Amino acid sequence: MARRTRSRPVALDLQALPEGWRKHDGTGCPVDLDSKPAVMFRRGTCMQAGLYVARRWSAHGEDRTWWSWSGDAWDIVAYKPG
Repeated sequence: MARRTRSRPVALDLQALPEGWRKHDGTGCPVDLDSKPAVMFRRGTCMQAGLYVARRWSAHGEDRTWWSWSGDAWDIVAYKPG
């Protein structure tokens, strides 16, 4: 049986983002809540544009938003308008 491993957060170079990406400062959602941007999480993973509306990351339960930083791996640190 194959052993599963956890992915580790990677060190991101937010000064050298791919073309079209914008650095996010963690002060709330910078795009229209009905748009479908690509997002990059602090842990280094990305979600491609067109899959989910920005509103999806604006509320998680009662006390969490990925746009406003909490310091964890799922904070959105960059986005590409979609």
